[in-house]
Amino acid sequence: MCHWWRTVGITALTLMFMTGAQIRIARAAPVFYNESSAFFTAISDAEPRLGSLSIIDFDDVNAGASIQEGSVFGGVRFRSNTIDGLVVTDHFQTTSGLNYLGLDDGFSNEFRSGDELRFGFPDPVLAFALSIIGSPSGLLANDLQLVAAGGNVFNLGTPERVFQDGGELFFLGVIAPEAFSAAQLISFGDPTDPFFNFNIDDVTTVAVPLPPTLALFGLGLVGLGALRRIRPTAAGKYALT
Repeated sequence: MCHWWRTVGITALTLMFMTGAQIRIARAAPVFYNESSAFFTAISDAEPRLGSLSIIDFDDVNAGASIQEGSVFGGVRFRSNTIDGLVVTDHFQTTSGLNYLGLDDGFSNEFRSGDELRFGFPDPVLAFALSIIGSPSGLLANDLQLVAAGGNVFNLGTPERVFQDGGELFFLGVIAPEAFSAAQLISFGDPTDPFFNFNIDDVTTVAVPLPPTLALFGLGLVGLGALRRIRPTAAGKYALT
């Protein structure tokens, strides 16, 4: 019995260090995405090393609801460089449900060239992504940039999808090896371009999980703790001490 507990303790501690090393090797640098299928496939493949996935689709509130500057909505803090505030709206087609995030300009509620959005994560995350719905033929390649986790990625020139109303879907995301607490969406182009308009939807975050190494470490402590309490008796048998 003593040997059994010794094996459990040593094996668990060995696995702890091996698992930690494997995670560091497998996830040594952030990976950026401008295709949703590649992002979500990577999330699925990395699921044992990632926490829960959350998607803010803005359908939990009514269209017309304001999101105050710096307020937390769905676990994400929203800020922008715009004079107008942020608003949940439903003027155009979107990826899921009816609502999405726009600019409270009293007209089309769309972001324009030069507008920036900053996302803060009170609870740091390991992955972040969002969908961008551009006006018909309004966005070109590299018009939008996602900055996060010490790197960046630009949008493709070809949309993933074209909606019935002509809106075009683009995607940007990142999966990082270490937790990060902020991301930024930057738009480039001609500020006077009347066709450079966009909205965002499906703001996606992936939480930091309880590291599996902690569970293994706990198992190791249990084994070693039991080992300390089991001592051979004078008769050659084992007893708890």
